[in-house]
Amino acid sequence: MASYLVVGASRGIGLAFVKQLSANPQNKVFAGVRNVESSIHLQPLLSRPNVHAVKLDMTNLVSLEAAAEEVARINNGKLDILILNAGLTGSGKLFNDSTYDEIIEEHSMLTNNVLGPVLTIKAFLPLISQGSQKKIIAVSSANADTEFILTIESGMGATYTATNAALNAYITKFSVQYRQEGIIFRSICPGLVDTGATQDPPILDQSRYEPMMKKLKPLFPDFKGPLTPEQSVDMVLEVIDKTTMADSGTFVSHNGNKEWL
Repeated sequence: MASYLVVGASRGIGLAFVKQLSANPQNKVFAGVRNVESSIHLQPLLSRPNVHAVKLDMTNLVSLEAAAEEVARINNGKLDILILNAGLTGSGKLFNDSTYDEIIEEHSMLTNNVLGPVLTIKAFLPLISQGSQKKIIAVSSANADTEFILTIESGMGATYTATNAALNAYITKFSVQYRQEGIIFRSICPGLVDTGATQDPPILDQSRYEPMMKKLKPLFPDFKGPLTPEQSVDMVLEVIDKTTMADSGTFVSHNGNKEWL
Protein backbone atom coordinates (compact mmCIF):
# COMPACT_ATOMS: atom_id res chain seq x y z
CA MET A 1 0.00 0.00 0.00
CA ALA A 2 1.17 3.53 -0.78
CA SER A 3 -0.19 7.00 -0.10
CA TYR A 4 -0.23 9.64 -2.84
CA LEU A 5 -1.03 13.33 -3.09
CA VAL A 6 -1.85 14.41 -6.63
CA VAL A 7 -1.80 18.19 -7.01
CA GLY A 8 -3.97 19.46 -9.85
CA ALA A 9 -6.44 16.57 -9.72
CA SER A 10 -9.57 18.22 -11.10
CA ARG A 11 -9.11 17.22 -14.73
CA GLY A 12 -6.77 15.84 -17.40
CA ILE A 13 -3.63 14.05 -16.31
CA GLY A 14 -4.14 14.77 -12.61
CA LEU A 15 -7.63 13.30 -12.69
CA ALA A 16 -6.31 10.22 -14.48
CA PHE A 17 -3.68 9.78 -11.75
CA VAL A 18 -6.38 9.77 -9.08
CA LYS A 19 -8.58 7.39 -11.07
CA GLN A 20 -5.88 4.84 -11.76
CA LEU A 21 -4.13 4.99 -8.39
CA SER A 22 -7.38 4.63 -6.47
CA ALA A 23 -8.37 1.60 -8.57
CA ASN A 24 -6.08 -0.28 -6.20
CA PRO A 25 -8.00 -0.31 -2.90
CA GLN A 26 -4.71 -0.70 -1.02
CA ASN A 27 -3.64 2.79 -2.09
CA LYS A 28 -4.69 5.96 -0.29
CA VAL A 29 -5.06 8.86 -2.71
CA PHE A 30 -5.34 12.54 -1.84
CA ALA A 31 -6.71 14.68 -4.68
CA GLY A 32 -5.45 18.25 -4.35
CA VAL A 33 -7.71 20.83 -6.00
CA ARG A 34 -8.38 24.55 -5.54
CA ASN A 35 -12.14 24.07 -5.32
CA VAL A 36 -13.59 20.68 -4.42
CA GLU A 37 -17.21 21.56 -5.24
CA SER A 38 -16.46 22.84 -8.75
CA SER A 39 -14.24 19.86 -9.65
CA ILE A 40 -17.07 18.12 -11.47
CA HIS A 41 -14.98 15.38 -13.08
CA LEU A 42 -13.47 14.44 -9.73
CA GLN A 43 -16.81 14.07 -7.92
CA PRO A 44 -17.57 10.47 -9.04
CA LEU A 45 -14.19 9.31 -7.70
CA LEU A 46 -14.89 10.75 -4.25
CA SER A 47 -17.28 7.87 -3.60
CA ARG A 48 -14.27 5.58 -3.47
CA PRO A 49 -13.31 5.04 0.18
CA ASN A 50 -9.60 5.48 -0.55
CA VAL A 51 -9.94 8.89 -2.24
CA HIS A 52 -9.80 12.08 -0.18
CA ALA A 53 -10.34 15.51 -1.72
CA VAL A 54 -8.03 18.17 -0.29
CA LYS A 55 -8.51 21.88 -0.89
CA LEU A 56 -5.10 23.08 -2.01
CA ASP A 57 -3.88 26.26 -3.67
CA MET A 58 -0.15 26.02 -4.37
CA THR A 59 0.32 29.78 -4.26
CA ASN A 60 -1.48 30.32 -0.94
CA LEU A 61 0.53 29.56 2.20
CA VAL A 62 -2.53 29.30 4.44
CA SER A 63 -4.10 26.81 2.02
CA LEU A 64 -0.89 24.78 1.79
CA GLU A 65 -0.45 24.57 5.54
CA ALA A 66 -4.08 23.54 6.02
CA ALA A 67 -3.77 20.89 3.29
CA ALA A 68 -0.60 19.47 4.84
CA GLU A 69 -2.28 19.33 8.24
CA GLU A 70 -5.30 17.54 6.77
CA VAL A 71 -3.20 14.92 4.98
CA ALA A 72 -1.11 14.42 8.12
CA ARG A 73 -4.26 13.96 10.21
CA ILE A 74 -5.79 11.40 7.87
CA ASN A 75 -2.55 9.54 7.12
CA ASN A 76 -0.75 9.49 10.47
CA GLY A 77 1.71 12.27 9.67
CA LYS A 78 3.21 10.75 6.55
CA LEU A 79 3.00 10.66 2.75
CA ASP A 80 4.76 8.30 0.37
CA ILE A 81 4.58 10.06 -3.00
CA LEU A 82 3.86 13.67 -3.97
CA ILE A 83 2.90 14.24 -7.63
CA LEU A 84 3.05 17.89 -8.73
CA ASN A 85 0.86 18.14 -11.79
CA ALA A 86 -0.81 21.58 -11.72
CA GLY A 87 0.48 24.08 -14.26
CA LEU A 88 -0.60 26.84 -16.65
CA THR A 89 0.39 26.74 -20.32
CA GLY A 90 -0.21 30.35 -21.38
CA SER A 91 -1.09 31.58 -24.85
CA GLY A 92 1.79 29.91 -26.70
CA LYS A 93 2.37 33.08 -28.72
CA LEU A 94 5.63 33.75 -30.48
CA PHE A 95 7.79 36.44 -28.88
CA ASN A 96 7.50 38.75 -31.91
CA ASP A 97 3.71 38.57 -31.74
CA SER A 98 3.52 39.51 -28.06
CA THR A 99 3.10 43.01 -26.67
CA TYR A 100 5.01 44.18 -23.59
CA ASP A 101 1.84 43.83 -21.51
CA GLU A 102 1.28 40.28 -22.78
CA ILE A 103 4.85 39.31 -21.94
CA ILE A 104 4.45 40.67 -18.41
CA GLU A 105 1.10 38.88 -18.02
CA GLU A 106 2.60 35.60 -19.26
CA HIS A 107 5.24 35.78 -16.55
CA SER A 108 2.55 35.37 -13.92
CA MET A 109 2.96 31.70 -14.85
CA LEU A 110 6.22 31.74 -12.91
CA THR A 111 4.19 32.03 -9.71
CA ASN A 112 1.92 29.10 -10.52
CA ASN A 113 4.36 26.83 -12.36
CA VAL A 114 7.54 27.39 -10.35
CA LEU A 115 6.91 29.08 -7.01
CA GLY A 116 3.72 27.07 -6.41
CA PRO A 117 5.37 23.64 -6.70
CA VAL A 118 8.37 24.80 -4.65
CA LEU A 119 6.10 26.01 -1.83
CA THR A 120 4.13 22.76 -2.03
CA ILE A 121 7.31 20.73 -1.70
CA LYS A 122 8.23 22.82 1.35
CA ALA A 123 4.82 22.19 2.94
CA PHE A 124 4.82 18.43 2.41
CA LEU A 125 8.49 17.57 2.96
CA PRO A 126 7.91 16.73 6.64
CA LEU A 127 5.26 14.17 5.62
CA ILE A 128 7.36 12.77 2.76
CA SER A 129 10.30 12.32 5.12
CA GLN A 130 8.12 10.01 7.22
CA GLY A 131 6.82 8.02 4.25
CA SER A 132 8.11 4.68 3.05
CA GLN A 133 8.80 5.55 -0.61
CA LYS A 134 9.83 9.21 -0.17
CA LYS A 135 9.29 10.31 -3.79
CA ILE A 136 8.50 13.78 -5.14
CA ILE A 137 7.58 13.83 -8.82
CA ALA A 138 7.20 16.97 -10.94
CA VAL A 139 5.17 16.59 -14.13
CA SER A 140 7.23 18.57 -16.63
CA SER A 141 7.36 19.08 -20.40
CA ALA A 142 9.63 18.04 -23.25
CA ASN A 143 9.72 21.73 -24.10
CA ALA A 144 12.19 22.13 -21.24
CA ASP A 145 14.70 19.97 -23.11
CA THR A 146 16.92 22.20 -25.27
CA GLU A 147 17.73 19.46 -27.79
CA PHE A 148 14.03 18.80 -28.32
CA ILE A 149 13.39 22.52 -28.90
CA LEU A 150 16.14 22.63 -31.52
CA THR A 151 14.91 19.43 -33.17
CA ILE A 152 11.32 20.60 -33.64
CA GLU A 153 12.41 24.21 -34.27
CA SER A 154 9.63 25.70 -32.21
CA GLY A 155 9.80 29.21 -30.76
CA MET A 156 6.28 29.13 -29.35
CA GLY A 157 5.44 29.22 -25.67
CA ALA A 158 8.80 30.51 -24.46
CA THR A 159 7.54 31.48 -21.01
CA TYR A 160 5.83 28.14 -20.41
CA THR A 161 9.04 26.42 -21.50
CA ALA A 162 11.08 28.59 -19.14
CA THR A 163 8.84 27.70 -16.18
CA ASN A 164 9.32 23.99 -16.82
CA ALA A 165 13.08 24.40 -17.14
CA ALA A 166 13.16 26.37 -13.89
CA LEU A 167 11.15 23.74 -12.02
CA ASN A 168 13.41 20.99 -13.39
CA ALA A 169 16.41 22.89 -12.00
CA TYR A 170 14.77 23.11 -8.58
CA ILE A 171 14.03 19.38 -8.66
CA THR A 172 17.66 18.57 -9.46
CA LYS A 173 18.93 20.92 -6.74
CA PHE A 174 16.57 19.42 -4.17
CA SER A 175 17.66 15.91 -5.17
CA VAL A 176 21.21 16.79 -4.15
CA GLN A 177 20.19 18.48 -0.92
CA TYR A 178 17.94 15.65 0.28
CA ARG A 179 19.80 12.62 -1.04
CA GLN A 180 21.22 11.77 2.40
CA GLU A 181 17.69 11.82 3.83
CA GLY A 182 16.58 9.24 1.29
CA ILE A 183 14.14 11.53 -0.52
CA ILE A 184 13.91 11.01 -4.29
CA PHE A 185 13.10 13.88 -6.67
CA ARG A 186 12.41 13.46 -10.37
CA SER A 187 10.89 15.38 -13.29
CA ILE A 188 8.82 13.37 -15.77
CA CYS A 189 7.28 14.50 -19.05
CA PRO A 190 3.93 12.73 -19.65
CA GLY A 191 4.24 12.91 -23.44
CA LEU A 192 1.86 14.76 -25.73
CA VAL A 193 -1.52 14.22 -24.07
CA ASP A 194 -5.00 15.13 -25.28
CA THR A 195 -6.78 16.45 -22.19
CA GLY A 196 -9.60 18.11 -24.13
CA ALA A 197 -12.39 15.89 -22.80
CA THR A 198 -12.10 17.32 -19.28
CA GLN A 199 -11.61 20.95 -20.27
CA ASP A 200 -14.38 23.45 -19.60
CA PRO A 201 -15.95 23.45 -22.10
CA PRO A 202 -14.78 20.10 -23.55
CA ILE A 203 -12.53 20.24 -26.62
CA LEU A 204 -13.20 17.15 -28.71
CA ASP A 205 -12.11 18.21 -32.20
CA GLN A 206 -9.10 16.03 -33.07
CA SER A 207 -8.37 18.05 -36.22
CA ARG A 208 -6.61 20.66 -34.07
CA TYR A 209 -3.64 18.28 -33.89
CA GLU A 210 -3.25 17.95 -37.68
CA PRO A 211 -0.74 20.83 -38.17
CA MET A 212 1.37 19.52 -35.29
CA MET A 213 1.26 15.96 -36.63
CA LYS A 214 2.31 17.17 -40.07
CA LYS A 215 5.38 18.80 -38.54
CA LEU A 216 6.32 16.06 -36.06
CA LYS A 217 5.77 12.96 -38.22
CA PRO A 218 8.88 13.45 -40.42
CA LEU A 219 11.01 14.05 -37.32
CA PHE A 220 9.52 11.20 -35.29
CA PRO A 221 8.24 8.54 -37.73
CA ASP A 222 7.01 6.26 -34.93
CA PHE A 223 4.89 8.99 -33.34
CA LYS A 224 1.23 7.96 -33.61
CA GLY A 225 -0.41 11.03 -32.11
CA PRO A 226 -1.48 12.31 -28.70
CA LEU A 227 -1.97 9.91 -25.82
CA THR A 228 -5.10 9.81 -23.72
CA PRO A 229 -4.59 10.85 -20.09
CA GLU A 230 -5.08 7.22 -19.07
CA GLN A 231 -2.43 5.96 -21.50
CA SER A 232 0.03 8.60 -20.35
CA VAL A 233 -0.56 8.00 -16.65
CA ASP A 234 -0.12 4.24 -17.06
CA MET A 235 3.34 4.87 -18.51
CA VAL A 236 4.30 7.58 -16.02
CA LEU A 237 3.27 5.42 -13.06
CA GLU A 238 5.50 2.65 -14.36
CA VAL A 239 8.40 5.11 -14.50
CA ILE A 240 7.63 6.32 -10.96
CA ASP A 241 7.44 2.77 -9.67
CA LYS A 242 10.85 1.95 -11.15
CA THR A 243 12.47 5.19 -9.97
CA THR A 244 15.22 4.69 -7.39
CA MET A 245 17.72 6.95 -5.67
CA ALA A 246 20.07 6.40 -8.62
CA ASP A 247 17.52 8.27 -10.78
CA SER A 248 17.00 11.17 -8.38
CA GLY A 249 17.42 14.59 -9.98
CA THR A 250 16.96 13.41 -13.57
CA PHE A 251 14.43 14.52 -16.18
CA VAL A 252 12.90 11.80 -18.36
CA SER A 253 9.86 11.09 -20.50
CA HIS A 254 6.89 8.78 -19.95
CA ASN A 255 9.11 6.19 -21.67
CA GLY A 256 11.66 6.46 -18.88
CA ASN A 257 14.28 7.97 -21.18
CA LYS A 258 14.78 10.96 -23.48
CA GLU A 259 12.26 9.78 -26.09
CA TRP A 260 9.73 12.56 -25.63
CA LEU A 261 7.08 11.37 -28.09
